[in-house]
Amino acid sequence: MKLTLSFVAGLAFALGACATTKPAAPTQPTPGATAAADGIRFPLPRPKVGDAVTETEERSMVMTIEVSPTRRVDLMSRDRWTVRNEVVALDGTIVAKVKVRYLTVTAQETVDGTSRAKPTPTAGKTYLVWREGGELEVSYEDGSAPSAAEIEEVRKGNRSVGRPAAVEQIIAARAWKVGETFALSPAQLVEVNQGFGYDGDESLTSMTLTLHSVDDSVATLAMSMGMAMQGEDGGELTAELAGTISLDRATGRLLDVGGTGPFSGFVTVKMVGTMSTKSTYTY
Repeated sequence: MKLTLSFVAGLAFALGACATTKPAAPTQPTPGATAAADGIRFPLPRPKVGDAVTETEERSMVMTIEVSPTRRVDLMSRDRWTVRNEVVALDGTIVAKVKVRYLTVTAQETVDGTSRAKPTPTAGKTYLVWREGGELEVSYEDGSAPSAAEIEEVRKGNRSVGRPAAVEQIIAARAWKVGETFALSPAQLVEVNQGFGYDGDESLTSMTLTLHSVDDSVATLAMSMGMAMQGEDGGELTAELAGTISLDRATGRLLDVGGTGPFSGFVTVKMVGTMSTKSTYTY
């Protein structure tokens, strides 16, 4: 049973991972954002071996779990981590292998007013992550195997490694006008889900992007998205998030991404709550 919306948290990181997972589109936009008669265009970031980005993410969740018809449990969690990702190998223009260094990791959970620190098995450690035969592989720098708990955590945050990044392709492939909302088509949603590396029980069900503001250096897009997660017992959780994405106009790189919104559903137990996430990126 999954008691957290790992798919939503995964989305925030995947968008962040887009900063280092950069496939080539069939037709590349001209480097640097350009203003054209039909709108503003943004470049597709181009990766190089040695490129590095430091991400700081903060995530909070507040939920009520209906354990039984007569008992409800209030749960709150707060996680914060700073991670440095470095490109180790490319497959064409797709990042095929990364070095992931967990600089700091803190996690706290409060259940009915009682707080405890959650395990942080990756804190202070460095891993290599790559995809082999379709599977995401994780090792220490010396090639030795981490613990099962570490592998699980590293895989959660790096599922886009070795996959095309459809989000950047979508942003770079069209001209944007301030205030105009663009809704991803069903085919594009499939591409984004594949790029994020979601397994069969997690999916992005809708996504819209609206160019909110732009100046000489930064563009901000409003985003909304729907998510769904299927439980092993046939239950389902759904979420609706709204937030913003900020891009560097010259490179198309992410500067920050954040969102907040409600989730609810039934996966073994009934639960409702809200989630907020915010990531910032330093190159």
